[in-house]
Amino acid sequence: MDIEHKTMHPMDVKFDDEAGTVKAVFATLNVKDSDNDVTLPGFFGKQEVAIAESHNREKIVGKGTIYEDGGSAIFEGKYFLETIQGRESFLTAKAMGDLQEWSYGYYLQPGGYKMGQHEGENVRFLQPKADGTPGVEVAEVSTVLVGAGVGTHTASIKSTDGMRFVEQAVQVAQAAELLFARASEIQELRAAKNKTMGDEAVARLLDVKARLEAVAAMLGDLHPTAPDYSVQLHSAQSVYAESQRILER
Repeated sequence: MDIEHKTMHPMDVKFDDEAGTVKAVFATLNVKDSDNDVTLPGFFGKQEVAIAESHNREKIVGKGTIYEDGGSAIFEGKYFLETIQGRESFLTAKAMGDLQEWSYGYYLQPGGYKMGQHEGENVRFLQPKADGTPGVEVAEVSTVLVGAGVGTHTASIKSTDGMRFVEQAVQVAQAAELLFARASEIQELRAAKNKTMGDEAVARLLDVKARLEAVAAMLGDLHPTAPDYSVQLHSAQSVYAESQRILER
């Protein structure tokens, strides 16, 4: 069987910095998604899966479990913070916040779907097999650029205990650069469709901008005899300038 992929628009994801864990709603049941699929309860069941980097199964950055709870399919897992790739993926997903989208790679099982009508539209129902077992084998979940599902979201993230302030500042600067690079990509994709970035996404960027302004004000008040922070200040100014450029488009 060839592996298939389904992507979803994010809504609720939680990260735990200390443990490197993540909890994400990666699918919503009984709702038609942008692939014209309706996922029925029992389709996923409970399965152990990997976290892959953009569906690249040669780049596994964590592992976890998927399960159904009410009207949602949920992934709970842990990034491999001991590896550079795992930590970078964790920090990027956390920094992206509401802009992050999620996807899962899967093998549809025999009897795992049927065609039918949903609210007057022709759809494909993703369903459990006749014996009640899951109608899909999920190989991995991934963070991606563009999503297709409905009501997906990151729910929590953590990892600063015991970290030196300078190390944390470096992480924040790197995360900010990744955030604005991603925001620029999303803006260009939506502009190509004559659409603009959503109000909530803009509000999040404005919040980041306000925090960067507070940092800039703090740097301006540093004691004259303090060490030379010109390199750090230039980096912060570059990130701030990028945020201004995106918000002014």
